[in-house]
Amino acid sequence: MITLEIKNREYKLDIVRRSVKKAEDLGVVIKSAGFGATYDLFYIALLKEQPKITLDKAYELFDLLIDEGEYNPSEVLDILGKQLEEAFSKIDNPNAKKKLLNR
Repeated sequence: MITLEIKNREYKLDIVRRSVKKAEDLGVVIKSAGFGATYDLFYIALLKEQPKITLDKAYELFDLLIDEGEYNPSEVLDILGKQLEEAFSKIDNPNAKKKLLNR
């Protein structure tokens, strides 16, 4: 989890599978690595700790993050990309302790 201060308010960012699912239910899907996907990734990261945040507010915060120059947006997005990878890395787990029995 990372914490950013934007306009004198702290925001916690953490990507978990449930946040991705919630975003998809709202129509936000990361389809590519394009610029628009960076806004969506930022929104998804905000959802866990700020579940009532709107898409517009998240986009506004991302613009502020870029415009204020307090943080390096590329560095933030690198961390969020790693969080996204980590959130889904356990889906294909060949070392799972229990196996399903086929009856």
